[in-house]
This record gives sequence, structure tokens and C-alpha cells, in this order.
Amino acid sequence: MAVAKQAVDELHAKSGLPPKDCRAALTHSNGDVDAALANLIDAGRVKPNDLDPDTVSDELFERAARQQKLAFYQQFTNSGGGGLLGMLAKRGKTGVKSESLEGLAGTFAQLQSSLIGDKTAEQLMAEDEAREAARLKQVEKTFPEMRGKKRMTPGEQARLMARTTRRSVWLKANPFTLKLPPFPPLKREMHEWTGRDVLPAWAGTQERHGAYTSRSSAKPSKGSVVLNIPRLDEDDASPRPPSPEQVAAYAYFKENQAEVTDAIMKALLKDYARTRRQWLKHDPDLELPEITSAEEMRKNVGLGTLHMFDIAKNGVAYFGLELGCTWDDEHGAGVVLHRNRVVAVGQADTSFDTSNATDDGGKKIKSKP
Repeated sequence: MAVAKQAVDELHAKSGLPPKDCRAALTHSNGDVDAALANLIDAGRVKPNDLDPDTVSDELFERAARQQKLAFYQQFTNSGGGGLLGMLAKRGKTGVKSESLEGLAGTFAQLQSSLIGDKTAEQLMAEDEAREAARLKQVEKTFPEMRGKKRMTPGEQARLMARTTRRSVWLKANPFTLKLPPFPPLKREMHEWTGRDVLPAWAGTQERHGAYTSRSSAKPSKGSVVLNIPRLDEDDASPRPPSPEQVAAYAYFKENQAEVTDAIMKALLKDYARTRRQWLKHDPDLELPEITSAEEMRKNVGLGTLHMFDIAKNGVAYFGLELGCTWDDEHGAGVVLHRNRVVAVGQADTSFDTSNATDDGGKKIKSKP
């Protein structure tokens, strides 16, 4: 039968398959686009991430998610197919022979027999789904507030992942840098604007740009800092820049960084003195540095990331500073600020915990100006 070009184009857009393959699939489905797509999903030729999240139906996303899950179980039950057991079973046909490979095949077969027996992939999947349902029921029993809350279906999760994947690809192919003083040049990411700046008031502190704000150099820092500013929309083609409240917060910090940094060091010193007493009381053998002044504190901390918040008060946003420190390499240190006021002090996660701002009376910045 003749297949309409419009149908071919639609299936191509929904599945990502070449037009030639789409035409062949439509021929077998009498030109029905969704029926052709369903057949391609069942055949494993179209995965959830291949589907167009804006045009494919909920039913087909659920179908694709379930088929992908089934394919996972088939890897462990299909001794003659393409799964791990199948690969080992075919070792002799390829001429590859070794005692270790044969031993691995035997061990795997025994493990499969003890764990799976002769169950099919469908049975294994059904058992796992039943166990998950029982687990969720227990969670609701333990936490009654969870009852009645709608959870994402596998298809909904698959659609979200497909949308995120396509968006990520588009962003990578269409880079954009925003110039908005007093911020440094900001790169548009999926969920935030990112950039790097230098704050002279932090010169002489530790260089802390390793993983989890670990030390990245034995030399003193020049005051470098990474900026993370949450995006206020998802319009990647015409993204909304940081809000006036966020601009005001960073402008104030840069203009008054010496005063604000001094306040931070004093707040860290007070918090560390309390923490040190508590830790030594619990374990007197701990090796913790003695820090008795703000100037000494500067030698024991380093600036990693400035986390701008999407929460503001009186026209100025809150932000956090994620720090590395000598007394807690694992958890680091963090502060939250509003203008020149230190709102919260704690471990590194304090610096991106927005509840510190809302508890202080801050309000969410409107997503639309």
C-alpha cells in the first residue's frame, strides 16, 4: 500500500527513526502511525528516550517504559539470546575457550538456577512490582502523610527523562553566555547560570576548588569563586536573566566584600569554637586546630561556590557561600547571607539550604517579572 508522506514525517518525528524505516513500519500497520510506533516499541527498536515527549501519547510512553524494563529482566533469563548468559553460552561458537570463562559460565548458570529457576522475565518483573507495591504500602503505614499522594508512573518518568535528554542536547548545541554586570559572564545551563569571578577580600585564604571544596592547590587563593544562580524559567531560547533582587545581592557583596567577609570570619570563629568544644568533649583525642581570631580563621577556610538563592527580602536576594575548612574535610562549612548579615552558619550544605532564607522572612522571587 502507498504510505502518505505526512504519516512518514509524523512517525519520524515521534520515533527518531529514519524515514525509510518509518515507511516500512507504516506499511505493516496499514498507515496507522501509533500502531506502527507500538510495534516498533515492542520490537525494541524504539526506546523511551527516542520518543518525542511533546507528541507521543501517555499510553505509548507507558508501553515503552514497560518494554525497556522487561528487556532488563530478559538479560538474565535468556540463555540463547543477547543477555549475559547467552553471551557466555555462545563462547564455544566463537572459538574462545578458557577455563576461567567456562568456570564463569558454570557459576553464572548455577546462580541463575538458584535465584531465578525457570521463571520467565515477565514473572520476575511481576514479582518485583509486587514487592515494590508492598514496600510503598509499608512506607504509607509508617508515614501516614504519604497516603493519597500521586506517584509518577513509569511512563511519566520516561517522558520526563526524554524531555530532559532532548533539552540537554539542544543546550549543548546552542551555547549562550549572558553578560550582566556586576556578574561575570554567565553560562546558561539547564537549571542555573554559572560563572567564575575573583573576590579580592578572599585572597590569602585556601584554594578550595577540588571535589566537595577540597584543597585544589597548596598556594593561597587569589579569591576565585564559582557562581551558581538558579534560573527563573525554562525558556532556553529566550532565557530570563537573574532577577533585579539577585543582581542587587551580588552588587552589594562585591562592593562591600571586605566588611561582609569580616562578618563571615567572625561568625565562623564563633560557630567553630562551639563545635570544637562539643567534639572534644565527645572525643578528647581528636586533632582539631586551635583558631582564636578572624585572621587565623582565614588561613583555615577557602571559598568554593557562591549559591545565589531565588528567595529575597526588601529587594535583595539571599545567597550562600560553600566553603572548605581544615577541621571537617568531609562536610566542609557554609554560611547564608542577606546583605551584610550572616543568617546561618553550619556545614557546607547550609550554603544551599534555602529554608534558612524562608525562615528569616524571605519570599520566593516570582518566576515571571
